[in-house]
Amino acid sequence: MNALQKQDRDVDVIVPSGTHVELSGGVLRGDLVNEVPVIPATERQRTVRVHGHSVLGDVTVRLTEET
Repeated sequence: MNALQKQDRDVDVIVPSGTHVELSGGVLRGDLVNEVPVIPATERQRTVRVHGHSVLGDVTVRLTEET
């Protein structure tokens, strides 16, 4: 299996900066990963709740890449 095939099974959720993320759910073979830094309640612009499930692969939440 090559790297491209592995990536095809992953779920990536991309959010803008200033977003508070609540991640829950479960995976059989993989991980739930929240790569978004914690935002203090007074500075939150929005909240995104992700309830993700996967049998094979990861569910990852990350920030958009700013240019």
